[in-house]
Amino acid sequence: MIASPKGRRLANAVEKQSLPGGYSPRRALLFNQVLADFAREFKLGQDKHIILTLDRAGWHTSKDLEISVGLHLEYLPPYSPELQPAERLWPLVNEQGANRSFNTLED
Repeated sequence: MIASPKGRRLANAVEKQSLPGGYSPRRALLFNQVLADFAREFKLGQDKHIILTLDRAGWHTSKDLEISVGLHLEYLPPYSPELQPAERLWPLVNEQGANRSFNTLED
């Protein structure tokens, strides 16, 4: 999502939060930080615009979002997993061999 090392660290911090699924003010705050870093990294403003496509996760649609000048959010239609690239990974995760555990490194 974010090209800069700083942005990746912040995005990873958002992903590693042990928050239950769904909206939370903390997630919205972290997402605001990610959006601000994204806008700074790509120098968005009056002369440079980016359209960012998102799913409709609660923190993506929060009324508390602070959208930088030059950043435009567009949302995927509801219930459209075929448009969400990450959804294509679930069949791979659910394969028989994908969820195996091993007793030793040699196994």
